[in-house]
Amino acid sequence: MEHWAAFPESFDALTDLIAEVGEGADAPATISVLSGDVHHAYIAEPDWSRWPRRPLSEVRQLTCSPVHNSIHASIRLGFRFGWSRAGRALGRVFTRHGRVPAPRLSWRKTGGPWFGNQLMTLTLQGRTAGLRLDQAVQAPEPHLVTPLRTSWPEV
Repeated sequence: MEHWAAFPESFDALTDLIAEVGEGADAPATISVLSGDVHHAYIAEPDWSRWPRRPLSEVRQLTCSPVHNSIHASIRLGFRFGWSRAGRALGRVFTRHGRVPAPRLSWRKTGGPWFGNQLMTLTLQGRTAGLRLDQAVQAPEPHLVTPLRTSWPEV
C-alpha cells in the first residue's frame, strides 16, 4: 500500500510540517506537494476545517503519472468511484470497521482525475505558481507527431 493512510505517522509529520511552514510573516504564498505513480493525475487541497489555525499559504497536492501505464476502463471507473462522494463514504465505513484513526487533515479533489499520457508543469515565479496539464492525443496518422491538448489551463 503506497497511500498516505498506510503511513499515519509520516502523514501526521508532513501535515505538521506543512502547517508550520505555512504560518507567520515568512510563510510562502504556496506550498505544493508533488506526487505521482498512481496511473492518473489530479489536484487536491487540504480541508483545514478541523485544524486549530489555517496556514496562510495556499496548499495543493499536484499528482501526475506522466508515463501512463495503460489501464482498463473498469479500473478508471474504480478510480472515479474512489473520488466520488459514495466512494469516500464507503472508505469511511471501512476505516471505522478497521478501527483506523481518522487523519487529522483530509484532502479533497479539486481537479481531475485525468487519464492518459500527460505532463504536468508547475511554474514558480516570485510568490506566484502556475500549473498546466498537457495530454497526448492520438495522431491522425501513425507517422505524425502526437499533438498535446491542454487539460488544465495555466492558473
